[in-house]
Amino acid sequence: MASHRPLPRLLVLSLTALLASACTSAYTQQEGSYAFTATEEIVDDCELLAAPDELWDAQLLIAGETLRMDYGLFGQDGQGGTELVGYFLGVNDRFTVDGSVVNVSTVVRGQQCLLDTATVHLEGRTDCPSEFSGTLKVVYESRRSAGCNCELWVRYRATQPGSTCAPAP
Repeated sequence: MASHRPLPRLLVLSLTALLASACTSAYTQQEGSYAFTATEEIVDDCELLAAPDELWDAQLLIAGETLRMDYGLFGQDGQGGTELVGYFLGVNDRFTVDGSVVNVSTVVRGQQCLLDTATVHLEGRTDCPSEFSGTLKVVYESRRSAGCNCELWVRYRATQPGSTCAPAP
């Protein structure tokens, strides 16, 4: 009888591992580093785009329905930045993430600004496992200086460096 006891535990552990892996692979988007480029500038009151297509890079993590993105805005030396958190919308691999930082110093239109808040809203859809695209909105707000209040709206494409985009199955 003692030889039959480990079998149910092994079966339960195997089923648990199988179910956990099924939950994390519901979406085709790959985790990892992404390089962002602007494909269309809608508004850039802040004059944030150093070059017409240059945006910040990000590191994407996915846990089930939840996305976490370490977005390079306000990061230094490729580290840190603005943490965005969101979720898949459940339709066609669409997702949304949001984040904010408070009391950050930055330059807006050549003027040094202390921002009360900077918010980021990103909407996207998976184009293929290594690429997604959508819209990005960045809003700077300062009570101290009206000249520091501004917005950036762009359409973007984010790709994993060195990958080629094949349509998601």
